[in-house]
Order: sequence, then structure tokens, then C-alpha cells
Amino acid sequence: MPRPCPTPPKEHAAPRVDPKQAKRERRIREGRCPVCGGDLEQGFGLAGGGYGVYDYCRTCEAVLNKVQVDE
Repeated sequence: MPRPCPTPPKEHAAPRVDPKQAKRERRIREGRCPVCGGDLEQGFGLAGGGYGVYDYCRTCEAVLNKVQVDE
């Protein structure tokens, strides 16, 4: 009878979760700025270099989740 492996192989190991990245993603899903915690608003136009849809924070003026539109 085969013995159980003391440690799982790397391909089966749980991926490492970066706590800062998880906090940032959670804040964005909640509609809050990951930088300052302010409310996010949506805009369309020129922001952060290029033309398209984006989220921005009025408090710290950070531009997030930019999607560039081809003309």
C-alpha cells in the first residue's frame, strides 16, 4: 500500500494570496478607492493617457480600471 505524501506537490499547493492585492481588489469591488478609501465615480473621455471608460476617485484623483476605446 502506498504511503501518503508528507507535503503536497507544488502544482496542488494553494496559491499565495498577497494581502495588499486582496484588500485593493475588495475595495474596488465595493466601489471604494484602494488608495484613500474614498468613493469611486465613473467617467468617459481622456484620463490617464488615452480615450475610454475609467473609474476615478474625487478625493485623491486616482484613475483606476481604465478601458481604452479604439476609434
